[in-house]
Parts: sequence; C-alpha cells; structure tokens
Amino acid sequence: MRSKSPRRESLSIRALLAVGTFLVAGAAQADPTLEHEADGPRVRRQVLVLASRLSHDRGSSRDDAVRDMLELPIEHLGLEVVPVDAKAERPSKTAWNDVAAVMTSFYYGDEAEPWVWDFLDEARRHAHVRFVHFGDFGPLDLDRARLAKWLRGFGLEHKDGWNGDPVQIEVQGEPGRETGYEGRQSRRSVHLGPASFDALNCVWLRTQDRSKGDVRTPIVTGPWGGIALLPWAFTPGGVHVDRRWHVDPFAFFAAALDRIGVPCADPNVYCGRRGFFFHVDGDGFESQSTVRVQGRDDLICGEVFANEVLARYDLPMTLSVIVASVTDDIRPEAPTHAMQVARRLFADPKVEIASHSVLHPLDWRRKWTKATPRRVVNWYDGLASYRHDMVSEVRESLRFFEDYLVPDGKACRLFFWSGMANPDEAALRAVRELGLLNINGGVARWDELHASVSFVQPRGRSVGDEYQVYCAAPNENVFDGFFSTMPGAFAHVDRTIERSGTGRILKPANVYAHFYSVERPPRLRALQQVLDRWGRRERTAAIYASDYVRAVLDARQRCHVEREPRGWRFSGFEACRTVRLDGDDRRIDWAASPGIVGERRIAGSRYFLLGGPCASLQFQAQSARDDATASSPHIEEASHILEDIERDARGVSFRSRSVAPRSIVCNGFAPGAVVDVVLDGHVESRRADATGRVTIEAPPGGDTRVEVRLP
Repeated sequence: MRSKSPRRESLSIRALLAVGTFLVAGAAQADPTLEHEADGPRVRRQVLVLASRLSHDRGSSRDDAVRDMLELPIEHLGLEVVPVDAKAERPSKTAWNDVAAVMTSFYYGDEAEPWVWDFLDEARRHAHVRFVHFGDFGPLDLDRARLAKWLRGFGLEHKDGWNGDPVQIEVQGEPGRETGYEGRQSRRSVHLGPASFDALNCVWLRTQDRSKGDVRTPIVTGPWGGIALLPWAFTPGGVHVDRRWHVDPFAFFAAALDRIGVPCADPNVYCGRRGFFFHVDGDGFESQSTVRVQGRDDLICGEVFANEVLARYDLPMTLSVIVASVTDDIRPEAPTHAMQVARRLFADPKVEIASHSVLHPLDWRRKWTKATPRRVVNWYDGLASYRHDMVSEVRESLRFFEDYLVPDGKACRLFFWSGMANPDEAALRAVRELGLLNINGGVARWDELHASVSFVQPRGRSVGDEYQVYCAAPNENVFDGFFSTMPGAFAHVDRTIERSGTGRILKPANVYAHFYSVERPPRLRALQQVLDRWGRRERTAAIYASDYVRAVLDARQRCHVEREPRGWRFSGFEACRTVRLDGDDRRIDWAASPGIVGERRIAGSRYFLLGGPCASLQFQAQSARDDATASSPHIEEASHILEDIERDARGVSFRSRSVAPRSIVCNGFAPGAVVDVVLDGHVESRRADATGRVTIEAPPGGDTRVEVRLP
C-alpha cells in the first residue's frame, strides 16, 4: 500500500467519507455503452450509499456517517437512503430503474472491496443515475489514473498535492452558496481537491494557492451530481460542539441530486401546520409523587398525571404503561390499584393507548440468563406467570392490555420501545403482525450543547425487512441534572423543538416524556411549560402519535410522485396527506388540480393538502400567472386533521373533530366577499377579510360537518 501524504496523514483522523452522486450529462449521451431505461414519469427515490462504516443496527452508530449525517437532509428531499456495505459482498442485483443516485461514504484509510469501482462503472451506464463525493475519496484515491478519468467525465481535473498553510491560501465562496451554514471553516484552511473546467458546473467554493497560482474547487455541483470535500464541507466530531456543517446540506443535496422543484411527501405537516404530538412512556407510573394534589401528597405518578396534565390540557395524548409496573402477576386474580388508575386514564377520550412492554427491556439485543446482572437487560426482574423473551415483551404486553386495561370501545394502538430502543427484526415483526405501530429511539438534540443539525436523527431506520419509527425530540432523561440538581432541566427541550421547525420543518413538535415527570414539582412545571407553548400557543396541528407514525410509513413506503407536462400526480397518500414543494413559485391551476384541497406557504416551502390518496397538481400556463382572479377557495391551515374534505370553485366542505380547540382558516375568496359558513346545517353569513380568508373557531371535543362557500 502506498504511503500517506502529509495532507492525508493530518486529515485521516477527521476525514468523513464522501457521499457521491454523479450523472454525466453531455458525456453520458455521447457514450454508446450507456443503458437508457424508459424514464417514464415516476420520480425515483432510492439513493444507494456505498459505505465502509455502517453500524449494522447496533445500538450505537458511532462513525456511521450514513445514519448520523446523511440520512436526514437526503430524507427531507423525499429520497430514501439505502446503505450498501462496501466491505461486504457485492449486491447480487440492483434495480437501477428505481435508483436516483449512487453515493460513497468512506473515511480515509478505510478499505473497500475491489467491486466498488466496477459498481460505480455499472451505475454510470444508467443515464439517470447521479453521483456526489462528499468528504474524501477514500479507497477510490488508491487508483489515481482511474479516479482522474472518472472525474474528467464530470468536468473536473484531478490534481495531486495540497497546501495546508492558511497564509498562502485564498478562499472565495460564490454569492448565495457560501460555506458558513453552521460556522465557517477557519481553523484549518487546506488547498486540495480537483478543479472544475466545465462551464455547466456550479462552483460553490474555490481556493487558490498564492505561491503557485493553482486553483481548486473542493465544493461544486453540476448536471452529473456534486462533490464536497473535507474540511470545507463539514467538520467531523463525535459529540457536542465539535461537529459542524459548513455547507448547507439541504441546499447542496437539492442541487446535486436535482431535487429543486420536485415535490415530496411530508409527514411533519398536517393541514398546513406543523404537527404536534405528546407521547408518554410508562416509566414511573407507579412511583409515589411529592406533588400535592387537593391536599394529598401520597398519590402515585399516574394519579398526579391525571389531575395535573390530563385534566388540564385539551390535547390528544398517547399514553403507555409497563405491565410489571402495575401488577406482580401477568394473570392477576384482581386488579391492583395501579391497574385501576391506568384503566381510568385510558378511558379518557383524549387518550390513545400504547404498550411500553412487560419488563421494560434496557437492551433489546441482549439475552437474559440467570447469570445476567440485574438491570442490564430488563428494568424489572420478572413477573409471575410470565416467561420472558423479546417477542413475548410485545405479544404478552398486548394480551395483558386487552384483558385488563383497555376499556370497551378502545384498543391499544402502538408499542413504545424501551431502554436503548434497539429492537431486532423479530420484535419489530411481532409488533407489525399484531397490527400495532411502533415508535421511539433516535433521540435527537439541537441546542446550545449539540449545536448542529447533524445531531437531528432521521425519521427512523430499517432493520432487515422491518422499519422502526423514531421519536421526533429528546425526552427528559437525556438532560443532565434531571434526576439530581436540576429537576426542571426538561424545559431546555424547547430549543430543540424550536430549531427543528424554524425555516425548514424537519420534525413535528414532539413532547416526549415519562410519568416520572410528575414525580417532583419542578419536573411537573417544566413539562407544563413545554406543553403550554407547543400545545397551546404555537400554531401547530394537534395529532396523536399514531397519526405521525402512519404518515412516516406512508411517506417512506407508499407515496408516489409522477411527472406531468404542467405539474405532478400523486398516489398512495393514505395517511400522509401533505406534499411539500421547494423552489417552484408557479401558481396552481385549481380548476385542473383535482384532489388538491389546500395550500399554504411556510418560510421557503409550499405545502399542498390532499383530499384523498390520489391527486393531480397542475400549474397555470405562463400567460395566466398574473391573473389575480385565478385563485379558488381552499383550506389554508387547521389546528387538527380534517376529514372528508371536498373542494370546488365555490367553496370547501369537511369534517372537523378533535379533542383540542379547533381553528380552521379557508382562503381563496375575494376580499370582502359574503360567504356562507354552515356548521351541522346551521347557516351563518360572514365576510371574507381583506386577504380573502375566513376563519372558523370551534370548541374542543366536537364532531362538526362544516361548509364554507359562496351563496
């Protein structure tokens, strides 16, 4: 093996592999070996990531750039990351017609199997496939001649050598594409990488060695994809403040992967508002609380929660308990006090029911034996009449819920993963086969201590053929001091929820807590503070955890987007009814867009609401774009999920029901127009405001048929 250059030696510790996606536009058409599949209208979504460091479903994802860094921005663009282990056997067969891009993710010094170059060459024969190198070329750099030929096809000249003296390096970022997203790369300026010579390429950043006049372009995109090299693109680091994106990953990948102006399903937004859901793990349900309720300080946390949270907030809540926390026997002869409290909670109309397992596994991948130390695998030691294994944790907990806890007319809908939240494929399959949804894991933070979007996890992860849905925000126990000197530390979650929904809405506003949050007064106050803001004051749409999980599964598995001459066609939008469109300001042709019932602009994005699983979004012809009368009545936003929505040229109708206070805004009427608002058959005439909007307010807990239309 060749020796390392000084530059590579110095960067090897910090080098994060490259993520690549290349499509050769002009060169591709001239190459007779290219295979041209029938493009068709369908938007391809798979991004194959060749990586040498994958966590393989371990509880920890350390050094897994695919999961830690790349999945979130790529997923946000409507694409699905498919990791491919570059150190394992070559994939037996690749359905190239489903692949939008091929990427590489290596650290310098990592090894890869010899088939990687052949795989890239095979991908290049498919004209629609793009490529992007992100970080370092890694093992691809071992064959300099082959890498140089590869880059030449993208209008890039491969150059050896580097300069690490910042005094001799001049840096120039292109306006609007500067690399200062989370802080500029200033500690270590390095002159390296190829140089772009193709006018079709878009240079984001260039460096020049003043001593030689040599120019490099370490960040560039083009009709083939893109390249972004360390240290200019990103400063790697394990935890906290070390990690930084310097290039905006969302903008970079949108350009490199040709996603500007391409719509995608968005499970974070409901009826034009960012979703809000509140889910509670069962930990601490049976613990005695020190919070005084009506003069009593001897209540268990489940009782305090009923008085201080459930009774206080008209909000949907998804609550769970651990079987071993409410009984000593999985087949009790009589209900315990804790079981009675749980059943009362579950009977409340605001509550959706979830299981949090039987014994609360701490590590779902570790077997429990008699020699296993206490509380290494499970929090609870055992339970009479119960034989433990991880699949039984799912099946037997559901059986107990159905037999003892779930009131008539309701059902247990979800399973909340416990402990490390690292279920294997068998446990996930058991959940799905029982008709349950699953959530938890992937705890993300984006605050002063974790000051980078790279600490925000994607929506979930694939485990074999199954899929685990992650929560959307951290819970209390990840905040230092919560169990000791700072019991109100959970209030700091506010920063993560705020950041992940400002500008780009990357996550719903998820308040994720445990019953032990009501064990001490400061903890309770912090929880109430967070609920007051995100459940009451902010303009969110209140949903259940199951609504979010179903929308995530839809967006990943079922939602399809197809191109049409003047717009797009959507299908498979069963639970996820929101389409997000970035970078396209064309006005919608409402008359030619069946199934589109709502539109709202938030920051730089447009969110379209679908009235059913299928819809067509058509834009006005250029000649009609300035026609101010071309709007049509539609839903702009609502504080909850609306059902049975219908729209025509005269108005909209829908069903409104929610346990939370209800607010609906309809838009598209002429300013000051007289509008009939019909609530369950009762007609009231109103005038649209100066912007053409009509707002309907209704109390919580109702089920109302609403029509808003011109007389």
